Amino acid sequence: LKPLQDAFDALYPGKGQCFLFLLYATLCVTSITFVHLCVPETKGRSLEEIDQMLRPRNSTAPLALEEWVEVD
Repeated sequence: LKPLQDAFDALYPGKGQCFLFLLYATLCVTSITFVHLCVPETKGRSLEEIDQMLRPRNSTAPLALEEWVEVD
């Protein structure tokens, strides 16, 4: 954590604002791209469909949550 703090301390106000904005913009674009490509859409699906969708393809084992929740 210390090297990161030193890197930001070196950017004096007015001197490194452009760099900080570009860093923030890059992180935002990267996170939006990751969510768009890697996180499946779950709107309009039941919990059972989401469970089946997130389960590994060749696995019939329950997800960890099912071990803690009692189903009647």
